[in-house]
Amino acid sequence: MAQILPKFTIKPGYQPQSQDTTPEVDLLGFWLLKQRTPEQRLLMGSSIRCNSFSRLT
Repeated sequence: MAQILPKFTIKPGYQPQSQDTTPEVDLLGFWLLKQRTPEQRLLMGSSIRCNSFSRLT
C-alpha cells in the first residue's frame, strides 16, 4: 500500500543541502531516507562509497 506524503514545514532561512535542489525536494529526500531500515541505509551508503572508489581507479 502506498504511503501518503506528509506535509513538510520548511523553517525560514532553510538552505538545501545542494545548490541544484529546492527545500521541498531536500525534505522529501530526508523523509524517504527515514522510511528505510538501518540495514537498507547501510547498504545504500556502502554502494555509494564503492562506486566512488571504482571511479578513482
